Amino acid sequence: MPPRPISRAGAVRFVILFLVLTAVFLTFGRYAVNTGPMNWYLFQVARQTSFVLGVSGHSCSVENPDPYAARGDALRAETVAWRSGDEEAATALEGGVPPSSYEVWKYRAARLARDLRHEQRYLAMAEPLPRPSVMSPEEHITHIRASLDRVVASTKRGVPPQSSEVMVKGLKEIVATTEGIVAALESGSRPSGVPIEEALDQLEAEVERARAGQAAFLGERVAALTTQVQDRLGPLVMFVARESADAPRRFNFHLVPDCGALPSMSIYLAALLAFPATWRQRLVGVLIGAPLLYAVNIARLVCLAFIGAYAENTDVFEFAHQYVWQAVYILIVVGVWLLWVELIVRPGAVWSGKTTSGA
Repeated sequence: MPPRPISRAGAVRFVILFLVLTAVFLTFGRYAVNTGPMNWYLFQVARQTSFVLGVSGHSCSVENPDPYAARGDALRAETVAWRSGDEEAATALEGGVPPSSYEVWKYRAARLARDLRHEQRYLAMAEPLPRPSVMSPEEHITHIRASLDRVVASTKRGVPPQSSEVMVKGLKEIVATTEGIVAALESGSRPSGVPIEEALDQLEAEVERARAGQAAFLGERVAALTTQVQDRLGPLVMFVARESADAPRRFNFHLVPDCGALPSMSIYLAALLAFPATWRQRLVGVLIGAPLLYAVNIARLVCLAFIGAYAENTDVFEFAHQYVWQAVYILIVVGVWLLWVELIVRPGAVWSGKTTSGA
């Protein structure tokens, strides 16, 4: 018997379930960025892309362990410490077995995650302190001192003698001026010709201006690091399409999470699970469709690497990357899913506008 046509109710259920599953998978993928499983997957994609590029071009490699060859043990210790959130456990060991490309990639990813945590902590220091509505002059001075100390603490990086300062332009001058005034007030000095309450309000306003400027500055740094982690962090692939003295063709790129085609494969999986089919049919769809889409993505990356190496300007690469291959890959995803529906699930089925008892 030919399969029954799909009813309107079945079509609506499919669309709703598909949208829900897609949202869940994409959200999960977003939160999985810079986790161990995601970093391992991206490295495998980079390694296999590098293999194909090495065969089709002059040479290709993933990451560069050479700068870390003399401190393999330190790299591994720091990676473990940063991943666990225990920065103090990182050591300055020298020597050890040189790290592999995969260890270098894990180290870079862990270091960037640590940097983001640090900047988020410094940004929290630049947040305003709770302010009592009524304060005595002494309490007001104490509040101003605490606010100023937190602003200063948000600028400090590292420990002496290798410490440094990170601050918004002009903050050093404001801190130097207010620090002297606060110190004088703490020693018992009082302004002449101006009521103490008015002088303290002016001083607090100056400290608040410094705090707000530093908070905005650190907020931009946190936003930039977040973008780096979410959208630009990936194993470094170094491709040499042609090695020659007159016109070498090279192209280096980071294989970021979107390059792993996980969003597109998530959409394919959501459509697979949402469509009315048996679990056996869905399993067949996964076993056939996922490797096929993975292979197409490798071909996409190889094609883009050659375009990047030979294109005379970046506009050609960006057009191929952002428009041509995005559209082609989406069409391939839809095509593979339609083939699964037509050949595996419902060969010969039709979409009907009439309501039937079919699912």
